[in-house]
Order: sequence, then C-alpha cells, then structure tokens
Amino acid sequence: MQVLIQIFLVVFLFFETGQTAEKAEQQQIKISTITHKHIQYISINEFAKAHQLKSTYYDSKEKLEIHYGSKVMYFSPLSAYCRINNSVYNMTYPTLYRNNIIYVPVKPLYKILSEEKIPTELLTVDKNSIITTIKSYNISNFAIDKKENGIAI
Repeated sequence: MQVLIQIFLVVFLFFETGQTAEKAEQQQIKISTITHKHIQYISINEFAKAHQLKSTYYDSKEKLEIHYGSKVMYFSPLSAYCRINNSVYNMTYPTLYRNNIIYVPVKPLYKILSEEKIPTELLTVDKNSIITTIKSYNISNFAIDKKENGIAI
C-alpha cells in the first residue's frame, strides 16, 4: 500500500512540476535596455517597478535602496559596486546615471542576483530589451524517506 502511495506522490509531483514551469512562463517580464560601449544596461528603477519592489533614493547618500524580500540592495550612480545586505559585489562595469536614472549592467546584475539566490532569472537578451522571469516556486528537488509510521517527503 505504501508503495502505491509513493508512486502516486511521485506522479503527482511530476505533473505539478510541469504546471510550475507553465506558471513561470506566465510571469515573464520585459524590460527595455540601453547600450553603452557594447554593454547593455537596464534602468534599476524599471527593474524594481517590473518586479513590484519597494525602492527609495537617498539624495544625501546618493544611493538607491531596493527591498527584495529579506534582501536589501544598494546601488550608487557611476559606481561599479553594489551591496546586497552585508555583501559587496563588483559589477565589472560602472552604473550609468542619465536624467536622474541609474542604469545597471544587465549580465553582471543577474549573475549577482543568482549568487544571492534572489528568485529571478534572465531568459533572453535582445538588442533593446531583456526578458526575465520571477521564480515563485523554489522546490528544486525532493526525496521520499520511509519512516516507521509512514513516509516523509
């Protein structure tokens, strides 16, 4: 009987994973880019708005603060560094500051977000835009253990 339950759970989770992939496709976000010296940049304000994140710019510190769950990201104009909580990252290329908007290099930003396990993924990079997705499901693996009084997943 327990073997049937385990098989049912595996089949259920397999089909549920397929639905998760479909849901992730529905959450694709398109953000426009600019190119400077062959490097693509996105407006960090547009990034925050597209992901529905709270952001605050502090004039006195010249820093933009963005909250992504428990993570707090800081960006400064014309700086190649950003900070997420207490970790400082070098983005290789400095941010741009045009018309009071901070632009961040796309690929280094998404590499940093991945390292910080922030649930977003860069899907495609085109000439004038990127397509990204929000990973709202973070289950990447599961195990079934037989216990004395049942099973644990």
